[in-house]
Amino acid sequence: MSASPSPAVTGQPVTFTLLGSGGCEFSVVYGGGEPTEHRVAGQLPHTFTKTFRTAGIYLVTVKPREPSSNPCQGDTTIALTVDAPATARPAPPGVRPGENPCPSGWHPRGAVGTYKGSKTFLCAPDRPPRIQCGPSTVYVETNFGFGCQAVPQ
Repeated sequence: MSASPSPAVTGQPVTFTLLGSGGCEFSVVYGGGEPTEHRVAGQLPHTFTKTFRTAGIYLVTVKPREPSSNPCQGDTTIALTVDAPATARPAPPGVRPGENPCPSGWHPRGAVGTYKGSKTFLCAPDRPPRIQCGPSTVYVETNFGFGCQAVPQ
């Protein structure tokens, strides 16, 4: 299973893709107080969307629907980070087009190019390289850091 975009932002749809072959019925447990959904995949791979209202790290689990005459086989879990939308700031005075207005280790995100008038931008940290997580853990990343989180068994 995969999720895009990842990390996600509250209020924006996330597209999940469930891999496999054939068709089956499954349940999606989002966690974080979000209701469980029961779905039918007429044919795998299957995509579906979900919009999260609250920022946090969600351990999204897809498992066979019970009871079902055609349940999917096996469980899969991914960690999805959902961030709150960033707030834009006006560009600092004296920044010329094409210059990086952000401090070292940061890059501009948003309306970039002309930092005059009403143009705004965000400074986002440069992404660190992903680390390899051990067995029964998944990589997680938030606005505040990154690491490995245990997957419930």
